[in-house]
Amino acid sequence: MAEKPRFIKVESYVEARTKSVAQLLQAIDNEALVSGEVTKGPRTAAQRLPRHMRRRAMAHEVRRFPRGIRQFAAPYLASSKHRKKPPSRFARRKPTNILKNYERRKRKAKWLETHIWHAKRFKMVERYGFKIAEKSYQRGFRAALRDSLRHCTVRDRSHLACFLIKSPDQGRLIESLAVFCDSSTGPTFAFPSSLNGSIETSTLLFDSTQTPKRCIGPARFLWSFESASEEHLLSLWIHPSTRNVVFGLLKSIFELEAIDVESNTMEGLEREYRGKNGVKVSDLHLLLNRFSLFGPKALEIVAKSIILAESDLFNLNHEEWVSCISLSKPSGLRDGAVFTLLVEDPRLSTRKRKPLDFLSSVCTESPSSFKTMPQSLLWNAKSRQAALEKRLSQSDLERLNTNLVNGVVKTDSKVPIMVIVKNGSPTLTGAEVIVPEGFGKDFWISLQWSGAHASGEKDDVAAHFESALPHFPDDAVDAEASALFEEQMQRDLEIRHSKRPFNRRVKFWEDLSIVYPFSFQWEKLLREWNDENSSEVSVSVMRNPSVLKAISEWLHGKSALPELDRTDFLVPVRLKFPCGGRPKRFAIICHPEKVDLNQMREKAKFFLEEKRPEKETVLNAKVTLEKESGLTSRKFEGFVSLDPSASEKPIRLSSIFVENSSEPASKRRKMNRLKRVAARSRGAEQLQRLEHENDVNEARSRVNYVESASRKIIGRVMSGEQSMTQGKGIAFGYIAFNALRQLPRNSPGRPTALVRNTTSRYFHPAHISVVRRKLQI
Repeated sequence: MAEKPRFIKVESYVEARTKSVAQLLQAIDNEALVSGEVTKGPRTAAQRLPRHMRRRAMAHEVRRFPRGIRQFAAPYLASSKHRKKPPSRFARRKPTNILKNYERRKRKAKWLETHIWHAKRFKMVERYGFKIAEKSYQRGFRAALRDSLRHCTVRDRSHLACFLIKSPDQGRLIESLAVFCDSSTGPTFAFPSSLNGSIETSTLLFDSTQTPKRCIGPARFLWSFESASEEHLLSLWIHPSTRNVVFGLLKSIFELEAIDVESNTMEGLEREYRGKNGVKVSDLHLLLNRFSLFGPKALEIVAKSIILAESDLFNLNHEEWVSCISLSKPSGLRDGAVFTLLVEDPRLSTRKRKPLDFLSSVCTESPSSFKTMPQSLLWNAKSRQAALEKRLSQSDLERLNTNLVNGVVKTDSKVPIMVIVKNGSPTLTGAEVIVPEGFGKDFWISLQWSGAHASGEKDDVAAHFESALPHFPDDAVDAEASALFEEQMQRDLEIRHSKRPFNRRVKFWEDLSIVYPFSFQWEKLLREWNDENSSEVSVSVMRNPSVLKAISEWLHGKSALPELDRTDFLVPVRLKFPCGGRPKRFAIICHPEKVDLNQMREKAKFFLEEKRPEKETVLNAKVTLEKESGLTSRKFEGFVSLDPSASEKPIRLSSIFVENSSEPASKRRKMNRLKRVAARSRGAEQLQRLEHENDVNEARSRVNYVESASRKIIGRVMSGEQSMTQGKGIAFGYIAFNALRQLPRNSPGRPTALVRNTTSRYFHPAHISVVRRKLQI
């Protein structure tokens, strides 16, 4: 028998039994807790207290602990991930905190100066990196359209980008910018009427680095001369979606380099770049506000909202404005006519309403006799900065108004503004006002007090639609900005379509024979209508006015079809629906057959229905799907079969002897079993739907795009709606030229096509007319 050790080493003994000691401490620790409470890890400070002493506020406030345990509990609270208590509403609504919140929200999308005014009254949307007013909450769509025809509406278009190009040699500058223009599509920078600076001209910009030239977008330019530096100035206004493309081309043409930041640190000055041949380019992004007024009373509203300042430099301009310009209608003046004025602080004109007989006289002079030239004071950064520095704060202005009997009549701040006349279309005739930075909200409120009706982006789209003008970038197809716009819209529509329940989705291909419901696929349409069947086809639109005029005359039977070098292009068309129909975006324009044309002559209101799939095919497919998914057993549930073996199925003994098991447990097992069966059936149905969608997509990819419907597709609709001014359906779209050549004419002067929406199976006849007016902003 071995002798027992007389002593042991405690360190080695405890080290060999570490796990046992840990289990013992865990058991002891849990026994010290409240009955029924067990922890598997280290306890928090609150768990070490008796249950009756615990408070929920201890999770975020250490002073809720007893005084003796606060020092021990502080590290636990510091490492917790609880959200801090938000400040009270009283603190959040303080002006300083509101301003901080505004500055934080501006970082995501830029705000215009009138943003807060619009946000209280309009639905704001994020587009082109800005927050833009989309539509009014007052639902004044008809009122806005009516005022644009009879009174005056105003829209804030300060999101438009502006570049100011300076050069000592005007001729060399025009030669350098010639790569932007195409003389066959419209005016260029060498347009004779615009060289003296009295006319702002609209043009189209093209990217000459690509073959063929790709359209960038519409633009407006204005020449002016600065006598102090003897430099020619060219102000170029473009859409914000094309700003990066235009600036990239300017940078490559003039080899621009940014001016040293140290000499350009004052907030509010434009970002300047210097290039070769003494060219300077200034980016006036958000440094100028541009307000567009539409309606016959646009100039009257502008005259009511301003007070002319006394200045020797602007005496002739002011005399001409007071005597005749402010009393004329925009339709009587030349499109793009420019007038520069020097006005007082616009807040001074909002205090007093002018009498109703103001502007009641009529101009007797001819608009062609105006001889004053615009001043370039608006383009001078120092002049704009000086006016902004002298501007009185709202509190100072109100204090002066209370101390004076007649209020403040004039201030030291003299604001240079520019008024530009727009003419040529019913709902887009009016004037545009350009004001410096810092005075945008003041001028906007003054226009509202003068009677202008505020409108949003949706009203602008409707005004272009009623004037038969394409809207950029919605209705353009050959520009990079329009391609990005279409891709974003396609993603949004596909996500919205996929979120709908499976049995509530529109089956575009199976029921309506629509191959591409959310896109246009112009490349594929041009490739299939091209006789050469070339694999590479670039999307291009015919924008030559003379060619479009020749096509229009041939289409109406007045002349022969012109001979062209290339025929793989799209023709912009306008569709009118004489027999009813409300066209929508993505609608298909189809080629009518001779039978359709004969029926059009016989019936006053003709429409054609797309053929439905055969009923036998649909019924067989439905029965097969029910057999695979097991839906037939549900349909015949309750019927008794005469075959004894058909009703036999294995059962559990526990279901017979129910008394052996507790009732709650049996109910729980039954519910779980039903849940598992339902989950398996849902998974099977989802798998079948996925296979069905793959089959549909595969079948759709093999179909010829042009022949996918019962009538050949020749084009698509970009925008369409029931016209308010004409009382019938109107649409704007594009048709492939090769398809237009094969289009039969119902009667001389009335070429007709069939149009069908993507959610309808009815074709409606529509008369075709070629759109010869170019894109504008």
